[in-house]
Amino acid sequence: AAGTVWDLEWNNGTSFIFSRDEPVCKVLKFEVGILYPDWLKDAKHLGRTDADTFVVDVWTKAEFINYYADVNSGNPVRWTFLWSGAEFHVMEFSPNATLPKHLWQAPPYCFTTSNGSSSSSAVLDQPLANGHMFRFQAAQEVGEAALQLQQERKRQ
Repeated sequence: AAGTVWDLEWNNGTSFIFSRDEPVCKVLKFEVGILYPDWLKDAKHLGRTDADTFVVDVWTKAEFINYYADVNSGNPVRWTFLWSGAEFHVMEFSPNATLPKHLWQAPPYCFTTSNGSSSSSAVLDQPLANGHMFRFQAAQEVGEAALQLQQERKRQ
């Protein structure tokens, strides 16, 4: 296995999809990302359902995304992009927790291209399909590239 694929999202719309095990990174410009405390502001309530073992309220925003919030805590459980069907599930939610500073920084190889001094994978330089790249596609590419680098190193 290639290890964990990380998705680091900054509040300026930049996302870094990368491996900490191998120098592989994909940088995306995606205008949605971090959920702010008022993440359901201007959302329309669609009703209640079950999602990921929780009873949730379903909310939609801007005809773009559906959010699923735990009825008891209000915490995010899942969200679905309506135009792609891509679903993202919250694996862990820790209110008021603070990540160590080093986990908020993407690795140096996310800031160089394969033409620069970094040994980053060519994945970094691939164009985004039609100007857009879905996070799950980027994560899959990064995971595959990291695994390929590991396999190449074993053959050497």
